[in-house]
Amino acid sequence: MLLRFSITCGLRQSNVRRLPKAYRLTEQKKERNKLKREMQSRIANIGTLMGLDKNLELVGEESVKLNECFKEFGDLHEEIQELLTEEEQIPDTPVYDDLHTEVKLIPETVQKWMIDAGRRISEERKSTKSSAKAKSSNASRASSNSSRARALQAKAKPAELEARIAQLDNVEAARKKAERARLREDFAAAVAISKVYDDAIKKDEEQNLGSDDAGDDPGCYHCVTWTTPTRNICQGRAQQSQSTR
Repeated sequence: MLLRFSITCGLRQSNVRRLPKAYRLTEQKKERNKLKREMQSRIANIGTLMGLDKNLELVGEESVKLNECFKEFGDLHEEIQELLTEEEQIPDTPVYDDLHTEVKLIPETVQKWMIDAGRRISEERKSTKSSAKAKSSNASRASSNSSRARALQAKAKPAELEARIAQLDNVEAARKKAERARLREDFAAAVAISKVYDDAIKKDEEQNLGSDDAGDDPGCYHCVTWTTPTRNICQGRAQQSQSTR
């Protein structure tokens, strides 16, 4: 870049010297003003870039380009001064001096900012690494706790299942006990009912034997006695008499 700049400046100076003095002076002043605007734009851009630490490299690049422009501006200013008379040089001198005052403060400001920004970036990276390490440690701890919890849960599972089996055994035993008690009650009731019917049958047989002896009585046409556990029915001569009427 410096080589190209030197060649460009050499060609420009060679061509400008061949032109009339007034024309050369006008053209060089235009070029100087153009360089001045470019440097002022770069100064403003540097100030904007310095708002973020991540622009560290961009600030450095802009600072280098600003110095190059200022050097070209200074060379061009000297050429203009040579074309001016002593009286004309006096009002023209502040053009360079004012910009020089503004530009010379930039390198020191940029250097201080770059040092501070570099330190902040370094601290941020350390903090990020520390945070990542802490997260990794927490994740590892959480994983370990989770594994321990799963192990405890697996260890408690057999005891839980054993308790449920014992509970089912108790429920089954209680159910069987209740069923056995019910069957015993049903059995007792069935035995009682059977005994009642046995007694009734015996009573009927005894009464039937008694009725055979009573058949010799002419006053009794026919007598049948039905005996059940709850009801006696007698049909006799009175019924026959009613039917005859």
